[in-house]
Amino acid sequence: MDTTFTPETTAAVADARQHSIGDLLHRTALRYPDKLAVVAGDLRVTYAEFDAAANRMAHALTARGLTKGDRLALLSHNCWQYALTVFATAKLGVVLVPVNFMLGPDEIAYILQHADARGILVEDTLAPTAGKALATARIDGVRGWISTSGAAPDAGWEDVDDWWRSGHDSAPNVLVADDDPVRLMYTSGTESRPKGVMLSSRSLIAQYTSCAIDGGMSVDDVEVHALPMFHCAQLDCFFSVDVYLGATSIILPAPDPAVLLETIARENVTKLFCPPTCGSRCCAILRSTARTCRVCARATTVRRPCRWRSSGSCSNACRRCSCGTSTARPRWHLWQRYCAHMNKSNEPGRRAVPP
Repeated sequence: MDTTFTPETTAAVADARQHSIGDLLHRTALRYPDKLAVVAGDLRVTYAEFDAAANRMAHALTARGLTKGDRLALLSHNCWQYALTVFATAKLGVVLVPVNFMLGPDEIAYILQHADARGILVEDTLAPTAGKALATARIDGVRGWISTSGAAPDAGWEDVDDWWRSGHDSAPNVLVADDDPVRLMYTSGTESRPKGVMLSSRSLIAQYTSCAIDGGMSVDDVEVHALPMFHCAQLDCFFSVDVYLGATSIILPAPDPAVLLETIARENVTKLFCPPTCGSRCCAILRSTARTCRVCARATTVRRPCRWRSSGSCSNACRRCSCGTSTARPRWHLWQRYCAHMNKSNEPGRRAVPP
């Protein structure tokens, strides 16, 4: 009896074994289809919705001529479309080229030329800079417009939202091997021209596994992603790892301390990646003398003796509210929540306690 596999069987086995970045989202969607995957502004999507939207966007990119191995640049602040593009391109084997939005036109033009980009997706607020870079680089091809301010696309640009809101939900039939490149990250270029670093699914997934184990990350996490996703730290040490595990990701366009604190309280956030300077600014807000009246919820304006200070729980003075309430209460619950998180996550012996 012939025990060799037929070509059809061999192809089916290869397809089942495929484990690329695009497959991570698909498998998570199969495990947790109804779990909240991403929160970005007013948008809240489940993993099943995330996977379907990535498939629709992948088909849209294919319809515009992009194929496996092509390079697609992405110039944008953090947003839902950014997260979507990461996995839509991975499903096709299209190499994503995240671009630092703080670069000037000439610097962006160099990256576009060096990467041999076949197109670019641009946030509307960055379109003027991108236009100058494209003119210098003389790059034609796909031009996607990411609308975060509500501005309509300029002439020659297509609205990216149209790509993921309609189309086929089925996964694209593209075999992306473990060692096929899926990401081209550029260094900062502080000492010379930026250098492109090619990353494959195998290398990235190995990193995701290390981050999940050593970082104690889990499917129950609710994490804020506020640092730039053009950087490999926020994108590949935190956000993509959360997708791999099935955690919930809250995407913010920037690490504004006040917005971070509001988001942490509103979404019951358990994990946050930010540099010490950002954490210090958050702590400064929590330690500030700002108070909220427990009656009218307005900011107080007149200082008075603090009932928290008498118990050793507050180092600042409360204020009398203009509504006449004399026992204004500090935003103590936010500080308590922050300290509880730090006490749980810090090393033994290093505790964050209220002032």
